[in-house]
Amino acid sequence: MDEPQTALTCPVCFGPLTVGPSAVNCSKSHTYDRAREGYLNLLLANQKGSNDPGDDRDSVAARREFLAAGHYDFLPETIDRIVARHEDSPGVIADAGCGEGYYLARQARKFPDAACYGFDISRSAMRLASRSYGDCTWAVANIARRLPLTDKSCDLLLSIMAPRNATEFERVLKLSGQIVVVVPGDYHLGQLTDLLMTKPSDQSAKPDIVTRSLSPAFNLESSQNIKIDFSADQATIQKLVTMTPLRWKSRRNSLENLLQIDRLNITASFKILQYALAANLP
Repeated sequence: MDEPQTALTCPVCFGPLTVGPSAVNCSKSHTYDRAREGYLNLLLANQKGSNDPGDDRDSVAARREFLAAGHYDFLPETIDRIVARHEDSPGVIADAGCGEGYYLARQARKFPDAACYGFDISRSAMRLASRSYGDCTWAVANIARRLPLTDKSCDLLLSIMAPRNATEFERVLKLSGQIVVVVPGDYHLGQLTDLLMTKPSDQSAKPDIVTRSLSPAFNLESSQNIKIDFSADQATIQKLVTMTPLRWKSRRNSLENLLQIDRLNITASFKILQYALAANLP
């Protein structure tokens, strides 16, 4: 996607990037080619941490298939209502830790005039996002180190079941901007964790941990709990395991026993937290 103006910055010198059809570059001649699928690689070698960081191809594909089935549609619908409370439509939307792009693509459809940027450290995720959602700009980046966006450029920042970087969030968010953070709610996928883990998953402290991590730069503006129960067949159960940390945190014998279950009623539970920059900040 070519844009008349871009909020992207160079990961080396932090200068603004000029977007071309096959590459982006900065005034200091740092150049980053666009992959065949369309995404940009703004991940420097010293920021990778491993040869292939982030979610692998199987995890990304499982998440795409699961989300496409509509099991979590109630989550973006709630996010839409939260975003709609602001009078002005966002001009720049970013998703930090966007995965395969499902949630950002929805915002791009809702706000067709907005410039939408999705960042994830997983190359597999960016490949799939680029193939599916050409109306967004996708880039491989380590959001734990730096968001490749200009200062005070972002109207809406999404952090959905992803790591957060308070310092970078404060740097890139406009004074009037908002952050929507989604974390697991009470008993999220609890029926699965009960079967697979030695200890039940306890997410009750997560919202307070997130709020403290974003303080004092951000104030919590709203908090909402949402959940549904849905019936998962064996194929859906396996997609859930593959797309979540349950895949590598679970005991091997528990994963094998799970294959014997034809259908399971599962709770999907989320906590949606909306933040704004603290009023006393300059």
